[in-house]
Amino acid sequence: MLCPKCGYEINNDKEEQFCPNCGCELEKQAEDVKTKKRPRKVWKKLGCLVVGIFAFILFFYVPNPKIDVKDGVIAVRPDIRIHGDKDVWNPTLRLKFHSRSKLKKVEILEDVTKIGEGAFWGCTNLKNITIPSSVVEIGDYAFSQCNNLESITIPLNVTKIGKGVFWDCTSLKNITILSSITKIENDEFRWCSSLKNITIPSSVVEIGNNAFSQCSSLENITIPSSVTQIGSYAFGGCRSLSGITVPLNVMEIGNGAFYDCGDIIVRLPEKMRDWNLSDFIGPDVSYVFY
Repeated sequence: MLCPKCGYEINNDKEEQFCPNCGCELEKQAEDVKTKKRPRKVWKKLGCLVVGIFAFILFFYVPNPKIDVKDGVIAVRPDIRIHGDKDVWNPTLRLKFHSRSKLKKVEILEDVTKIGEGAFWGCTNLKNITIPSSVVEIGDYAFSQCNNLESITIPLNVTKIGKGVFWDCTSLKNITILSSITKIENDEFRWCSSLKNITIPSSVVEIGNNAFSQCSSLENITIPSSVTQIGSYAFGGCRSLSGITVPLNVMEIGNGAFYDCGDIIVRLPEKMRDWNLSDFIGPDVSYVFY
């Protein structure tokens, strides 16, 4: 501490009341310093708190002016921009915080080319959505946990579907894939417990990890001859399947691919007779070679 009058350095530990050099009083000066500093810290904390609250309200409760939500319906125009990218659309980023659960129907107009990552994630009452033919890409988890979504069609021009897009869509019964995708991504239809039938496009060469895991109502599925790889637990928990055929071109099957599938019969190519079948076929599953 320095004496405010003469500049003499004073040892703070001794709690001097007078300057040893010039004799001026120090106590009042120290109190003034304390009282001056204290309000600054308080106001700084209050300022940060106010800014934080304002940012929270702005992000979660102020809707995007280009997104019209009325009576549970959202109309989407192609000029919506998120993060400056005119192609990527992610409306729930700026929807009112409570709008996810109220959303029932979505109308996406033409010229929207991409549906962003997690765009409709958690829209639990969404029942109807039409994806226009202009869309070429659907981001990861775009429709995950849309628990009331019952059917959907993937247009012809879609070339990429991200992972977990329909994860935990428990009411999804029908899905039509018209596009020529090459992979069913990881977790794509995981926990779609109402899905009964699906046709995998002949362009698919890989079925990812957990792609159809826990699709407990799945009764019929045909793996196309184009498939060369089946991921871990790809069909784990599909207990309603009566049977499934592994194509001749398959070169790799991940661990647990057919675990917990109940009393089904898996048809395997003769070339797999020397494989360690217990790695991917559960103990309750039967298998035959062809």
